[in-house]
Amino acid sequence: MSDRDEAIGQNLARFRGERSQQDVADAMRSLGYKWSQATVWSVEKGERPMRLTESIDIAQILGVDVLDMISTPSEALFRVALSKIADARERLENAAMEYEQYQFVLAAAAENATLSDAQQAQTRSWLSLSPTGVVEEVRIGEKGAGGEMNIEKDPVTGEILGRGPWFDELLRHWQTDRQGGARGEHKEA
Repeated sequence: MSDRDEAIGQNLARFRGERSQQDVADAMRSLGYKWSQATVWSVEKGERPMRLTESIDIAQILGVDVLDMISTPSEALFRVALSKIADARERLENAAMEYEQYQFVLAAAAENATLSDAQQAQTRSWLSLSPTGVVEEVRIGEKGAGGEMNIEKDPVTGEILGRGPWFDELLRHWQTDRQGGARGEHKEA
């Protein structure tokens, strides 16, 4: 058992997440490999090396890049986090555009509808809240950083993450936001 095999096994366990070892074995069997739950267990423990073709296919099954499978666990976490944050940003941008579009639809529909006082108040509330306002409500509400999300744990394994200058920079940005400052624009590299 090499350090690299052990790292690959840790990555398999990390990316498998809530998925069972049996489910992963079944998916590999459907691709023609003779894998069982015990095979997945052996790979995760670093006791059985993976072949290159297996690594390629298992990465596809788990929805990660094959490089994520062969990286050190910290490199793999970085690569996955970078990909996930880009995906989340795209979803957030799309949601913001859709939110604004439906604000216009709501305004147009309200023009021709007979609204009760409660409906008028609700309409004013929805039309006055920008997508930025919605994001701020989420960030300071129960599901924001002060609520259920534990920003010091790996979301996949639950392991405590190391604190350092990058983590501290993020916390400074969040603190500035909460004190009424504005965060800078994200610039693509």
